[in-house]
Amino acid sequence: MNKLIRFLKHLMSARWQISRRFSTRTMHTIAAAIRESETRHMGELRFVVEAGLDWPDLISGLTSRERALQVFSQLHVWDTEHNSGVLIYLLLGDSESALGLLGQCVKYRSAPTLFIMIDPIWDNLRHHPAYLSATGFLRDVAQADSTDGEVKKYRKTSLPKNVAGKLKSDLEGIMLKERPYLDPRLNLSDLSEMINCTPNQLSQLLNESIGKNFYDYVNEYRLGHFRELTKDPRNKQFTFLSLAYESGFNSKTTFNSFFKKSTGVTPSEYLK
Repeated sequence: MNKLIRFLKHLMSARWQISRRFSTRTMHTIAAAIRESETRHMGELRFVVEAGLDWPDLISGLTSRERALQVFSQLHVWDTEHNSGVLIYLLLGDSESALGLLGQCVKYRSAPTLFIMIDPIWDNLRHHPAYLSATGFLRDVAQADSTDGEVKKYRKTSLPKNVAGKLKSDLEGIMLKERPYLDPRLNLSDLSEMINCTPNQLSQLLNESIGKNFYDYVNEYRLGHFRELTKDPRNKQFTFLSLAYESGFNSKTTFNSFFKKSTGVTPSEYLK
């Protein structure tokens, strides 16, 4: 039965699903991330996505790992100046293989799973029993890490009022003038550098003085930008999702969840 299900999944995985899950903008973001990472190590990375295996490979029982090795050889990924080629291979039709390894990867804090709770590549599998089982303790930790908890964490070492006031003013100025929130890769470290403080100080400022965590704070600006875009008649030709991406959101799930959390309704309901 499992073999039959795998066979059908791969045959139903059409090439158009790649462009749906990996838009041109997403691919440019991945390419930029690879280029940036290659400045910090000797590896030369190749990113490959396939929708599914061909039926002869399925009949022969070819595994996703074996297919990755084939691709590694066919594309000569190994043929670099320092023999340091690295293949990042995604097979969309074989989600069961990824879920099978997920529990072990999370357990040992494997690097690709560090941001699994916000990585959009897992969006279609978040309700799968194997995903829920593997990430259960991560959700518990995230739930416990609330704003109240952060305030208690910093209560003994609060920022001096004059320092907090200046950082808050600088932060608001940066957000309004430079609009860093439009970059979907923006993180706490990047934003702290812009106002000349440490990531810990920025986190403390957000939780103590502003009452929000980093992602809620940034996403509020993104949501405001999205609303402004929807008011412009020139943007009527674009979908809500494309405008959300233009506003800095990095996935449909993140956008819809934050929109409803902030307004109490879905984007479609709000814009009727």
